[in-house]
Amino acid sequence: MQNRTPHKALGKKTPKGVFTGKKLEVINLRIFGKNSYCHVADKKCTKLDKTAEKGFLIGYSETSKAYMIYIPRNKKIVVR
Repeated sequence: MQNRTPHKALGKKTPKGVFTGKKLEVINLRIFGKNSYCHVADKKCTKLDKTAEKGFLIGYSETSKAYMIYIPRNKKIVVR
C-alpha cells in the first residue's frame, strides 16, 4: 500500500493518483482495530469445531494482498 497518502507538494493529491491520472479507489480499506474473523484451516478443526476465529485487524501485509489479524486467544498474528 505505497503512495496512497496525500502529499502537500502535490496539492493534497496522492503520488499514484498524479502518476496514473485516475482517482484511487478506497473501497477495500478497512478500519484498524475493528473486530474481524479469519477462517480456520480444515486440517486444524474437526466436524463440530468453529470454522472462524475472532480477532482484530491490525494492518495490511506488505508482501501479499492480505490482512494482518491479531488473535488474542492464541496471542498470534495471522495473515489472511
